[in-house]
Amino acid sequence: MTKAIPVTWKEDSTMRCYVMFLWEEVDDPSVLDQVTIKDDLDDVKFVPGAIIWRVDRDVLNRSGMMRLTSDDLYKQMTIRNVNTVRKLADMMVDR
Repeated sequence: MTKAIPVTWKEDSTMRCYVMFLWEEVDDPSVLDQVTIKDDLDDVKFVPGAIIWRVDRDVLNRSGMMRLTSDDLYKQMTIRNVNTVRKLADMMVDR
């Protein structure tokens, strides 16, 4: 999973980056058809089990993905910022 996240994508003062872990019922590339992606603002990738999203903080309020919380799809995922996902993956490797 973490290998699918570009190394330049991070959660910091300039950008937001989240991994949206999908329930089995919606875990399909077609899930991207259910979200609003503004190509000029949002970088969005599907990988099996998740959607990975990155946006610059200065345009966050204009992002199409901000509408996700009012959608039924939101109830079929859990979301973590990319820094947390990377830390958890590192902890699993260190076991």
